[in-house]
Amino acid sequence: MTVSAPLRLAEHMRRLESGVDWRLVNLATASAKKAELFAKFGPRLVVARTPSSGAELEHLRAVDWAQLAWCTSLRQLEAATVCPLHGYADPEDYYAACTPQPEAVRVPWLCVHARDDPVINVEPVLAVAKAMRALDAPALFVVTPRGGHLGYAGGSATSWQDEPSWADELAASFIHHWEAHSHARAKPPPPLSRL
Repeated sequence: MTVSAPLRLAEHMRRLESGVDWRLVNLATASAKKAELFAKFGPRLVVARTPSSGAELEHLRAVDWAQLAWCTSLRQLEAATVCPLHGYADPEDYYAACTPQPEAVRVPWLCVHARDDPVINVEPVLAVAKAMRALDAPALFVVTPRGGHLGYAGGSATSWQDEPSWADELAASFIHHWEAHSHARAKPPPPLSRL
């Protein structure tokens, strides 16, 4: 199951770098991630820079902290952190390596997206859904008109953290549906439209 996943990562990142609205999302996301990294690892940076700091802090030396401090986009953040930590030449190399290959999926797959997702562009998802349909793959693509990112637009405004979102409930229904019919492997389960 995937919920709000960027199925074509390079296309998604290019979209986040176009238009004012998408650039604001990009900036806000990068700023939040950057603040989280500095809050979590900042106090250990002085220790990590000393030669005797040990292997447990070795990964902190790979990060380009100066570049990270000035980054204003996810691409810049990934160039400063993910790429040096995991051996990618640049963000494009990282995006190519991390883009899923949904055409290779041979097990039942639920892919959930909302058209009003402020982070993920739904157009590449629709292209993947069309390709999967042509392959007659065991995939169900659910694209709702509303729902936000990761299904957060469900639940009450005061207790959304404690309640399952609409996407969580759909995912649970999907699991129960396939689990209930997994014993009859010789014949396909009933249509997914009954979820």
